[in-house]
Amino acid sequence: MVAAGVCAVYLKKDGDRRIASLREGHKQAMVEMQAKADSRLAAIQERSKQVTEAINTHNKEQAGLETAIGELEKEAAELATVREERDSELRRLRPRLEAAQQDAGFSKEGVGDTADTLEDRSRLRDRLKQEYIERYNTMKKLYEERLARHGYADIQRFYSSHKHTPFAPAAALHTAEKLRLAGEPEQALRYYRETIKRYPDSPYARAAEARLEGLQGGADSDGSEAIPKTFIPYKALGIVQ
Repeated sequence: MVAAGVCAVYLKKDGDRRIASLREGHKQAMVEMQAKADSRLAAIQERSKQVTEAINTHNKEQAGLETAIGELEKEAAELATVREERDSELRRLRPRLEAAQQDAGFSKEGVGDTADTLEDRSRLRDRLKQEYIERYNTMKKLYEERLARHGYADIQRFYSSHKHTPFAPAAALHTAEKLRLAGEPEQALRYYRETIKRYPDSPYARAAEARLEGLQGGADSDGSEAIPKTFIPYKALGIVQ
């Protein structure tokens, strides 16, 4: 009996040591897992910050391109008018100009300089237009990718960083739609109303109004038929439509 008791005590102590060792190992593993999770979370947050900054920079450059293209188109039109008027005047005065050139060595460099300026402006305008088209197509691809994903988070983030682009009204409305389908009616109402307030002249604002009327019981339909079936850009330059 004494031997059995000693054996039991030994087994208990050995069991306690094993349990303590397992607990210590588990604690260390949890610490390591938490450290890895914290590191991964920090990396994700830093990457998210970088992406947000890149999107904001992209949007500012896009707005600058639109302004520059508009100014160049206006200046090109003015230069074209000046050139047309000068050409007309030259045709009318050509006989006297030719005579004056022979008598006094008069040159036509001024006319040539105006033509060169017009051509330079035209080339710059074409280059800026091409950049605008490329940026627009890149943004459209991103919009379509975010819209196609399940849930509302991706299209909601896209809208938050693209409120001043041709894609804003559509992104706002579809954010509201996805929130409604996800069972978030209060948030959905907020985005419907924001679509109407920020983009009142957009077809997406009219669709949001129809949806609100339907949801609030003021119409026979829920307004879904008013939502454009294909994407309609908002205040985009005609070169991309």
